[in-house]
Amino acid sequence: MERLDPLDADTSSILHGTLVMPKIASPTRRHIQKNHNSFENDAAAQAGLGPVPAKWLAQGILEYVGIDDRQPILLQPCGAVPKGSAPFYCLITDARLGNRLYA
Repeated sequence: MERLDPLDADTSSILHGTLVMPKIASPTRRHIQKNHNSFENDAAAQAGLGPVPAKWLAQGILEYVGIDDRQPILLQPCGAVPKGSAPFYCLITDARLGNRLYA
């Protein structure tokens, strides 16, 4: 791998794994919200959208947290909205609380 010099601060922090988003607030306890009924109570939505979280994991959008890992401070709920093409649902997340935490 060729070395790139000089690195700007953003690139350097990404490469060294130290990039963080500035917080405007920090929760004092964990927030775990239930999934929306549109996803939780609809078996067809769950079956159709099952591959979506797997794809998000592979893309790095989601992060796997094992039982022995440090637990995240915020777990965002999922929901499903109808759409016209297969799998006829779109998986959505409610990021309002998370977005309020970041500048």
